[in-house]
This record gives sequence, C-alpha cells and structure tokens, in this order.
Amino acid sequence: MWADSRGIGLFEVIASTLIATLAVLGLAYSFGVGRGLIDRYQIARCALGEAQHLVDSLSVVRPGNLTAGNRPFEIAGNSAGVSYWTLTPIDDPLDGLATSAPPDPNPVDMYRLTVEVDWGIGGMADKIQLTRIVPAP
Repeated sequence: MWADSRGIGLFEVIASTLIATLAVLGLAYSFGVGRGLIDRYQIARCALGEAQHLVDSLSVVRPGNLTAGNRPFEIAGNSAGVSYWTLTPIDDPLDGLATSAPPDPNPVDMYRLTVEVDWGIGGMADKIQLTRIVPAP
C-alpha cells in the first residue's frame, strides 16, 4: 500500500450507490403502501355511510311495504360494489305465546333488518354489515 493513497475508492462508491438506491426504493414502497391504506380506509368510510343511510331510510318504511333488495354502491359516480338488505322474521319470546298451549297466531312479531355493503379494491374484497330490529305489520 502506498503511503500517499488518499480519496475514495471504487468499491466505496459502488456500496454507497447501492445503499442509497435501496433506501430510495424502500421509501417509495412505503409511500405506495401508505397511500393504498388511505384509499382503502376512505372507501370503507363511504361504505359505512351507505350502510347507515340504508338502515335509517329502510327502518322508516311502513312495515308491510318493506322487502329485501339491493342496489349498486357508488362513490362519486363510480361503481364500487353492491349494497343489499334482507329481512329475517323474529318471534318475540316475551309475548308469552311461543310456549303456551295454543300456537302463536302471529309468529312474526318483528323483523331483523340486515344491511350489507360489499366492495373490492386492489383484488381484496371487503364488506360491512349493520343490523336493526324493525316492527312487523
């Protein structure tokens, strides 16, 4: 080795370039993943708003007119998924007629309204579900 050798060598330049490139790629990947999570959260919030809107609007429909159905779930005019609702009949056990000798003449005392919003983003399927008890006719 020479006594007057100074400066930076070729291997140090290659190593530092490789480290800097990996750092920049890692940072870009982190920003991309973060942006994807923010977009997914935004759509989930819109889906929750859609489900709450449907539950609130369907629970004030006259009980005899309420039927199961579906509709597209859209965000800013773009189709994001499907919203659908179902009705499940419920017999109230506290009316005392379920265990009495004569059968209950009206076994449907209430309905369980279930609203589900399904959507997909980036190949991943998601859904949110809300339930409310509504009166029967």
